[in-house]
Amino acid sequence: MKVLYKRKGGISAPVLAILTFAVLLVVGVAILMYFYVIAPQATKQSQLSILGEPVIRFSNNEYVLSVTIKNLGSDTVMLQGATIIINDTSYNTPDD
Repeated sequence: MKVLYKRKGGISAPVLAILTFAVLLVVGVAILMYFYVIAPQATKQSQLSILGEPVIRFSNNEYVLSVTIKNLGSDTVMLQGATIIINDTSYNTPDD
């Protein structure tokens, strides 16, 4: 039996280059999505720290509490009122 044609197997170089580029492009987009979309949301955290000493003073017939708070985390923090407990007595601050 005679072989009519002989062909080398494999993919041609231009097709292989295009496939390699497409795979690298998809992998690159997946890595960018991870770093810009998924990772920042997973690492956001709130961490508040009280700086210095809180001071309570009496002024105009009311007590005034002065506190300096710093956000050490990477997430946005909004303070909308608080409850202060002194000697088992709670005081609520207005929600401004």
